[in-house]
Amino acid sequence: MNNLGRGSENNKKDKGGIFTRETAGLVLILFAAIALVILITRDLIFGNVGFAISSFLLGAFGYCSYAVLAALIYAGVVLLTGKRLSAPRRRVALCVLLFVFLVCLVHTITAAAGGIAYGSYGEYLSACYAAGENSFFETTGGGVIIGLIVYPVVKLTTAVGGYIIFSLLILGRRI
Repeated sequence: MNNLGRGSENNKKDKGGIFTRETAGLVLILFAAIALVILITRDLIFGNVGFAISSFLLGAFGYCSYAVLAALIYAGVVLLTGKRLSAPRRRVALCVLLFVFLVCLVHTITAAAGGIAYGSYGEYLSACYAAGENSFFETTGGGVIIGLIVYPVVKLTTAVGGYIIFSLLILGRRI
């Protein structure tokens, strides 16, 4: 008739789609929370599947996988609530860069302590991944992802040169 009935305005607005920002936020939070539980418990709750997933996360991201999952949970909360970070983008970018340099330093230390040889690029990355599969206590600081950055620096210098370079990059970031 004259479209003045109940809910006539909402009929066109509700057909936008099922995948919204809030849905993406909830899925991201759920995924990251389950992955975090799997990472902490390894094979205690989820059995062989949990061990495989935690080995992948530790091999790919090393100890940094906890920070990656925490960042995914934070991103999901931001998507769910719609609130933005109030810090300037430059400050956030510099903090992320400081974190990456710190993880590079920790990766260099843990790789040297774990006895990972700096042979070829592929052998080094394979050893970084295998360190995450073996045990939580034998994994590297950044896994394969940070190993992509650390290998060229340490190969051109030494492990001690890597310590010095990444330490100076951290100190240079603070100035």
